[in-house]
Amino acid sequence: MVQEKQMLAFIDIGKVLEARSSKLFVSKKFKETFKNAEAEYEEAKKDLSRFGMFEDCGPSYEARYEEARGRLDATMSSRSLLISFEKYYKKLNHEFAEKHPEYLDVLNKCLEEQTDKIQKEYRGVA
Repeated sequence: MVQEKQMLAFIDIGKVLEARSSKLFVSKKFKETFKNAEAEYEEAKKDLSRFGMFEDCGPSYEARYEEARGRLDATMSSRSLLISFEKYYKKLNHEFAEKHPEYLDVLNKCLEEQTDKIQKEYRGVA
């Protein structure tokens, strides 16, 4: 019985770690995508204000501006995906604390190790 409970705790630790890893990945990708979309939008906005009044090229700058604005809006709407990942991670973390309070130290240690590993990978050390 003890081994079964321990096995279930370790399976749940794996679920929490995977949910956190997914949340961090989606968060990173969202930030990158948003930053790029925002920069593209600002550039298109500047170009439209500088060159949009010319008859020969104005419509192309308007189209580029509308496309960039649409891309920025689409990026913002994908934020709900990030929020879903965050909620799922918090839910699993909370459920783990309720089901396996005696293994919280193990979970926290695993989360610290995961954080260290991610930071090393981000810096290119690993």
